[in-house]
Amino acid sequence: MPTNSRRRLICRAASLKPSSAIGGPGSSSRPHPPGYRKLVLHWVTSAKKDETRASRFARLVLACTDGVRLR
Repeated sequence: MPTNSRRRLICRAASLKPSSAIGGPGSSSRPHPPGYRKLVLHWVTSAKKDETRASRFARLVLACTDGVRLR
């Protein structure tokens, strides 16, 4: 069972949209593939340490605001 902080992180990450959906810098590029959201959510939430989850989430937020995919 996820902890409260992990649940909040999952909810925040799930509500993120790529900037192309809101007309940001990546609006001219194609949208992310269908499985990207699930893959990235798993990558963020599968970290065992809180510090690692936080840094992965920060990278995800930066990537979304820049309109790029994480690799």
